[in-house]
Amino acid sequence: MEWVARKVPVSRLQRRIIPSLALLADAVAILVGLLLGAKLRTSLPVLDNADDVTELVSLVGPLILVGWLLALFFFGNYSTKLMGAGTDEYRNCVNASVVSAGLAGVLLYLAKVPLSRAYFIIVFAIGIPLLLLGRFVLRRLLHRWRQSGLFRQRVLVAGDQTHIDEITAVLHRETWLGYRVIGALYPSKLIPKGETTKLGIPYVGPAEEAAHLADAAQADVLIIASRAFGNSLDLRRTQWALEHMHVQVVVAPAITDISRERVSVRPVAGLPLVHLDRPQGLEASRWAKRFFDLSIQ
Repeated sequence: MEWVARKVPVSRLQRRIIPSLALLADAVAILVGLLLGAKLRTSLPVLDNADDVTELVSLVGPLILVGWLLALFFFGNYSTKLMGAGTDEYRNCVNASVVSAGLAGVLLYLAKVPLSRAYFIIVFAIGIPLLLLGRFVLRRLLHRWRQSGLFRQRVLVAGDQTHIDEITAVLHRETWLGYRVIGALYPSKLIPKGETTKLGIPYVGPAEEAAHLADAAQADVLIIASRAFGNSLDLRRTQWALEHMHVQVVVAPAITDISRERVSVRPVAGLPLVHLDRPQGLEASRWAKRFFDLSIQ
């Protein structure tokens, strides 16, 4: 395993490059939407009086561009935690775009700017799909870069040997996630039988020293598996110690290979409970059986 020092941690490098690329892709998508909106507004034969677009697009266009990007920013669309996996990134883009359209419409109305409503609708009707397309292309590129070895984050996994190896196996299989396990941390009451886990991950120390060990290994991510700490207080202390180090802390429950659609986290009385829903196939079969029973009565 590599334990060489790096001048710039991967997590910090990702925070610089990936959001910058996302910002560029969003700006291009919005700009194309603004230009195509003006083009279609002036060329469609069913729409008359297009002079207002020609005169106002140069003034209103940059304001819409800046406002739209600000809305994307405030909705967290440039956080690396959302990029690369899941649907939250796309959902936040749509939500930010809808809010941006609503605010822009209200401001234009209050300012009594005689902008064509057709142009306004066309811009967002084109811009939102282009935004999603740009994010999709960027995600595919990020996956390819990670599979080729770029933007790989160094990971320490804390827990017992079984859970460490389960998590490591998933991360090694799904290389597009960009995680590379470099070491394992064991509970203080558990003395590992060997120097490595069954998958060959070296033990580097107890979980209670996670902050010091993460700093020494220049880790980007600490994954905390089941039974890594004796109590929740030790977990919180570790999280507090890692905050100033920019090490991302991920808590992995003792479940693997479960469909994303079946898993939901719902805080209850301060406890983040993981709910596993019924498979959609079973649910569909249950409703089909219920419908059949009612139809033959």
